[in-house]
Amino acid sequence: MNKNGRFMYLTYRNGTGRAQDGGIWQYACMEVQLGLAARVGNEGRTYIQTLLNKNSSYAYAIDYYNGEVVTVPIKTSKIIRVSKTVKLDGHSIDPVKQTESHPTFMTFTPDNTKLIVTDLGGDEVIFFTEGEKGELIKDEELSFKLTPGSGPLKLVYSKNRKFAYILNSISSTIACYSVKHNKFTLIDEVMTYSKDEYDGVNTPMDMVITENGHFIFVINKGDDTLVAFERDAETGKLTRVDCMETDEGPKSLLLFRDKYLLVACKQGGSLESFEIKEDESFESILKQDINVVENYKQITAEKVVINGFIFVNLLYTVSGDSPWDCIRQAQERVEFTQFIPIKQQGAGGSVCFDGSGLRVKLVQDEELGEVFRLEGEIITYAELYAGTERDIIVDGYHRKKDFICDFSEERS
Repeated sequence: MNKNGRFMYLTYRNGTGRAQDGGIWQYACMEVQLGLAARVGNEGRTYIQTLLNKNSSYAYAIDYYNGEVVTVPIKTSKIIRVSKTVKLDGHSIDPVKQTESHPTFMTFTPDNTKLIVTDLGGDEVIFFTEGEKGELIKDEELSFKLTPGSGPLKLVYSKNRKFAYILNSISSTIACYSVKHNKFTLIDEVMTYSKDEYDGVNTPMDMVITENGHFIFVINKGDDTLVAFERDAETGKLTRVDCMETDEGPKSLLLFRDKYLLVACKQGGSLESFEIKEDESFESILKQDINVVENYKQITAEKVVINGFIFVNLLYTVSGDSPWDCIRQAQERVEFTQFIPIKQQGAGGSVCFDGSGLRVKLVQDEELGEVFRLEGEIITYAELYAGTERDIIVDGYHRKKDFICDFSEERS
């Protein structure tokens, strides 16, 4: 998808072997449908990913099977043809997957000055500089090799651009790097699955990082798991914090609204969704509204039973990268019952409360950590009514209350 959302670019696998199949297809995004705008083929080659440069003047695509990176010019908003081809010539120690180069993923550096391509077959991360006509020139200084037998599959950056993470398909690892001026320095490496829990052949298939940078998620084929790693914002290192089983053969992983994960399982033929529930660190309470409301009351000869609710509305902040994402709202209801002893039963009554002494505080619990706690007291006022009979009119001169009134009407 280009940055203004007008066009979508798809790569098609050549399943027939014909020279006219495969290639890159460009669609115009209309209100309710897609319209084919352009199509570029190259002798039936299958491209697995396409990417536009920052000003949408060139598109780049990678061919996993032939080990190529190609340049496609864009004129009048349409892709034209394959104009340049870079043939990768890497190899490594795996006798099956690393006899030749296999580019698997590409992305631009955060400053948009370099195109990065991961080469699974060559155990290499390759940096390219764009030429004036879209040609790609390898940057030998920035490009680097990984541990032999790693098989880099995908690369993601942290939000602050200080760290990068490479998912290695063959070694089932995530390599953690610190990044300065686009130079990568290895700082840590973690396994994507537990060998104590699974002793078969495992292949990590996809990886995503949350927008807030707190977690990295990986899916494993073989172990058939979705694994969560918590990320240290200061050091960039990863710690495994959770693991969930998936259907057979997870293939692709998608992050939605920084809260939901969608896993596509090829062998299982299913789509599975998972919700991310993060333990947030509370910082401060911005505003709190507390209201005490009567639910019901019962008056007997010995006591008054009062049942009520305390409604609490909170506006508070939590730790996070964006101030807008750190504001939260909470609504809670607390039920209570009071017993007030009395000497005699009344005919009725009314109740009111004074909840000005209630406050919500942020406290540290030994078992739960940081929690909100409602503290203080409620003052309850109960007014009881007693039934009695009294004379409505009492007059010292007319004890019998037999009044006779005379009146006259005059008109002028």
